[in-house]
Amino acid sequence: MKQEIFIVIVNVLFVCLGNICRSPMAAGILARNYLEDGVDGVIESCGVMDWNHGSRADQRAIDVCLENGVDIRAHRARQIEVEDFHRFDLILVMDAGNEKAVRKLAPTTSGSKILRVAELEGDGDECDRSRMNKNRRNEIVAGQPSLDIADPYNSDLEAFRKTFKRLEKLLCLPLEF
Repeated sequence: MKQEIFIVIVNVLFVCLGNICRSPMAAGILARNYLEDGVDGVIESCGVMDWNHGSRADQRAIDVCLENGVDIRAHRARQIEVEDFHRFDLILVMDAGNEKAVRKLAPTTSGSKILRVAELEGDGDECDRSRMNKNRRNEIVAGQPSLDIADPYNSDLEAFRKTFKRLEKLLCLPLEF
C-alpha cells in the first residue's frame, strides 16, 4: 500500500506589485484560515516596488475583506527583502511580472520556494486538497484560468470582490505538497 506524505507549509509570504491590494488580501485570507484551523505560522505580504511603503491597504481591499470576515486594517505595505527568502517556506507571487522581479532578487538556493499563487488552483469549484499541480504552467490553454491574479487597483469594487473570491478558493487549507 502506497502512503502519501505531505509537508504542511507554515511560513508564507505573498508578493504583489505595490502591497496594497492582492497580497494583503491573500495574507488576510490565509491568516484567517490558520486561525480557524489552529495552524501556527508566519504569514506576511510585501510588494516588489517600494511605492507604498508604510501605507495601509487600498480601502476597497479593506472593505471587501471585511465583507468576508477578514480584517486587514492593520496592514502596512513594505517591499520584499533578501532576508525574506530565508524567513519563509513558500513565496507566492500574484503574476508573471512579480515572479520575474522576485526571482531576480532571490538567492540561487531559493528558486524552488517561489510559485505563482494560481499554481495552487484545483479543478472545479471545490477546494482541491491535493493542492499544487506541478505541471500547471504547461497546461494553460484557451478557456482555462490564467496563472496571473489580475491586479484590481485600476478597477471597481466588483473587481476586488472577484480577486478576493479567487484568492479564497486558492488558499483553502492546508497548503500541502
